[in-house]
Amino acid sequence: MKCLVLYYSRTGHARHLANDLGESLGADVEEIRCDRYHARFVGAFRALHDAVRGRSPAIAPLRRNPADYDILIVAGPVWASRPAAPVRAALEACVSNARRIAFALTLIGSGGETAVRRMARIARMHPVAALIVTQAELASGRHRRTLSTFCTTLQKTVS
Repeated sequence: MKCLVLYYSRTGHARHLANDLGESLGADVEEIRCDRYHARFVGAFRALHDAVRGRSPAIAPLRRNPADYDILIVAGPVWASRPAAPVRAALEACVSNARRIAFALTLIGSGGETAVRRMARIARMHPVAALIVTQAELASGRHRRTLSTFCTTLQKTVS
């Protein structure tokens, strides 16, 4: 199975999850690059505001083409029960080239299922699987079991 993990991470949590996915699946990993949201408070406020408003910021062109892969995994944080704005922008820009799609999300508390539904609407494609991991699960390593199940589901779906 040829897989691309495309991720956005403002604070590093989604990067950690994307790298774990890449390692588990032997996948290519590419970051969604967006300079609009820095790590300071103003960046966090702007990020939340854009997510709630459904805005899609400018992102750098991708180096890889999702059409070259059997499955595209789009990963990123959940902001106010919504996908991060750069994730939204990537979904709008490149999902039409994807054969199959899956989502991997990080969050602090709740809202993951709502974010998955929103992402599916944006992508106009139902995901073959979705992984929702809290920051606490990432920090403790407890996400490894659900990550393994997610990867097995993807491998069965694509085979």
